[in-house]
Formats: sequence, C-alpha cells, structure tokens
Amino acid sequence: MNSAGFAALRGRSEAGIGAFARVHAPKVLLLTIGSDSGSLGTRVKLAFGGICTGTDSAAALLFVERAEAVAPNMSLSGQDESAALVEICRRLDGIPLGIELAASRMVSMTATEVRDRLDDRFRLLVGSRRGLERHQTLRHAVQWSYDLLDADEQTLLHRCSVFTGGFDLAGVTAIAGTGDEYAVLDLLDALVRKSLVVADPSSGRTRYSMLETIRQFAEEQLVQAGEADEVRTAHAHYFAAREADVLSLWDSPRQREAYRGSYSNWQICAPHSGGLPTTTTSTPRQR
Repeated sequence: MNSAGFAALRGRSEAGIGAFARVHAPKVLLLTIGSDSGSLGTRVKLAFGGICTGTDSAAALLFVERAEAVAPNMSLSGQDESAALVEICRRLDGIPLGIELAASRMVSMTATEVRDRLDDRFRLLVGSRRGLERHQTLRHAVQWSYDLLDADEQTLLHRCSVFTGGFDLAGVTAIAGTGDEYAVLDLLDALVRKSLVVADPSSGRTRYSMLETIRQFAEEQLVQAGEADEVRTAHAHYFAAREADVLSLWDSPRQREAYRGSYSNWQICAPHSGGLPTTTTSTPRQR
C-alpha cells in the first residue's frame, strides 16, 4: 500500500478500514491502538503481514519511498545496507509510523547506523523537531495508547515485558502477583482487545506476545515503577520450576514446543534465578 492508500483510510470507520484493506492490501494487518469506541481516524496503526521478509516487502518499499523523499541520493543497493533495511523493518514490527520515522533519519545516517541504534528506538525515532504533531514520535504513539489503560491493565502490561518469545496464561499468572488466574485472564483479554498484546491460539494452547516496540516501552515503565527486580525474579523462579516438564519434551516430537515456550525466557532469566539449570541452555535439534 502506498501513501495514497494510507491517506484513503483517514476518517473511515473500523468496518470501512477493514473492507478497504481486504480489497486493496490483503497482506496488511490492521493493528488498532487506542480507545475502544469512536472513529479510528487518529488511532489506527497498520502493521504489514509477514512484516519484512525481503527488500521487496511492503514494509521495505515504504521505507525506501520515505527515505528517497528526504535523501534522494541515498543508496540501499549494497549488501550491508539492504540487510540493514530488512532488519530495521523486522525490528520495528512492520509499524508504518516507526518505519517512516526511521526512514527520515536517512537524511543524515545510513541504514546500518539506524539499525544499530534501534535498541534506543524511542529516542531515535522522534521525527522532525519542527511542526511535530501528536503521534509523530514512536513514544508518543505508544504512550497515548498506554494512557488509556486502567491501572491494573498498565501493571500487567509492565510485568509481561519480562517475557521474551511469548508467554502463556500460567506464566503471566506466576508474575502477576495476584495468584488469581481469572483476574489475570480478564486483564489479558482487555490488553488483547486494545491490541497491546497479541493472542495466538494456533498451537491449540493460546500463547501471548507483544510487539517488540510495545515490550520495550512496557519494560521502561516496569523499571520506573521500581518493580523490575521483583518481577524478573518471579519470572526466573517460574521457569526454573518448569525444568522437569520442559526436559521431558526436549527429545520428543514436541521439542519445538519446548523451545518456543521456554528457551528464550531461560536465556534472559539466569541473572535473576539464584542458579537456574544449565542443562537446558543448548539449542535443540531442528526437526
């Protein structure tokens, strides 16, 4: 979808946007960020389905279009720059606002330099200082959506930021601090409806995840709330306690499930565990 296509979405209802996308951009995922009712003209963000699998993807083409507008002489033809372009779009979750802001940096940076600074994306992707409007920085766009959450929803979102590679209901309940699975489920349901958490039931058991941009923002809030050490320790203890269950799957046909559900989380929780098992740190064989 080109810039004219995005302009055509302004002021449309949710149903209208969905119908337009199905006809004109079937590979675009609509990501709704904001309140639960009213016109979506100012609160719909778009994420490209498949996000970015190559330089000919929708996300990459948007980046090139915006980059050429501010830096006509820039080049992305080199292997390193092309690889950086794909990585930028992938790490920005295919969110057009983030991609456009990253592309605007091409007036004074290379794609490789932009990519290497995405760990601090909220400072990097701020747009022009002149005429800066609401939602024209990545942080402001996420902050606006976050501010619409109630206190309990905000707290759970913070806490979910400790997971990497996704999580399930049992894991969230373990770090939520309440022990009430149904209360946690209600909060998760609200976060999914507000597009801050993604639910994936494809494996037969629902797994949840956050776009990396959302997760980084939530992690910042967790640190600012002074809860980071407590929640990271609870996260580490939860996965340490699951060692036997996961190892029982390790050499079974469900090995991929064990890897997907636990391996990446084990990698990040060791510093907070007081001694996590080391038997699970080898990467499983591909099947």
